[in-house]
Amino acid sequence: MASSGFSWTLPDHPKLPKGKPVAVVVLDGWGEANADQYNCIHVAQTPVMDSLKNGAPERWRLVKAHGTAVGLPSDDDMGNSEVGHNALGAGRIFAQGAKLVDQALASGKIYEGDGFNYIKESFENGTLHLIGLLSDGGVHSRLDQLQLLLKGASERGAKRIRVHILTDGRDVEIPSDSGITFNVAPKMKALEIAEKARDALLSGKFDQVRVNLPNGDMVGHTGDIEATVVACKAADEAVKIILDAVEQVGGIYVVTADHGNAEDMVKRNKAGKPALDKSGGIQILTSHTLQPVPVAIGGPGLHPGVKFRNDIQTPGLANVAATVMNLHGFEAPADYETTLIEVADN
Repeated sequence: MASSGFSWTLPDHPKLPKGKPVAVVVLDGWGEANADQYNCIHVAQTPVMDSLKNGAPERWRLVKAHGTAVGLPSDDDMGNSEVGHNALGAGRIFAQGAKLVDQALASGKIYEGDGFNYIKESFENGTLHLIGLLSDGGVHSRLDQLQLLLKGASERGAKRIRVHILTDGRDVEIPSDSGITFNVAPKMKALEIAEKARDALLSGKFDQVRVNLPNGDMVGHTGDIEATVVACKAADEAVKIILDAVEQVGGIYVVTADHGNAEDMVKRNKAGKPALDKSGGIQILTSHTLQPVPVAIGGPGLHPGVKFRNDIQTPGLANVAATVMNLHGFEAPADYETTLIEVADN
């Protein structure tokens, strides 16, 4: 490794010290949207998150968590936990699920692998069976991709094709846990998770404690607005437990989210107003959103000169990894998306 000039050792940051424990808190399904009665984060009592937003403007900002910023095909594609956490951890933007399939279909690469060559043996006298999710929701399946696959297989000799469709609800994202939906217990285990994170920080054993609080997303998917408000309040209380521990150990916190959900629980018409069904009732939105998510930094261990930069054209979740590395006292690798922070000399 040494002969190639590569090193796994990160260079020291020229201005930021090492040795400060860093807590990274990811709020699942916590985006930023206009304040109205369908914005459960706005309706809920969230004093901790409100204080982060309003207390230090130079240490709170929004970043993209959907579309091309997280490796999805277009900015019409909502974010999700998989791509959001991947961008947060990888620090770079890699093509994700749907985009990889799009590229493989467009280039024909999907038809060149051993798998396709194997099933081609059935084309002359047998039947090609395709089984999988199907909808136009775009969360876990795409109708247009199936259409292209059918066309490509037919052009390459498939004479008989049968499609077996799974409609299990994944593309409308309605979760369940032990037979009940999360709106029955919207607080979930948020406080218990936060207490474990607190104990880990206070132990002094860890340089970083990273935690995901799922309430806003899991309860938001049920479409129950009242329960989602309770969920957001519980997540805020959990953040307080963690930030109090950061204060005790003289550490640093980074609070962010992986994608939006709870901030907009209603479908919108072209004018941005709540969409109505045939009976005049509002149409509840149970999916993720295209909204940006917050990033907040702080804590007693944060260098007083640290603030968010304003020269990044379109910051996204992938910028968070380099930021966290800086807060640990290191420079990020050159191929990472640039850090969100700068350090003022005075």
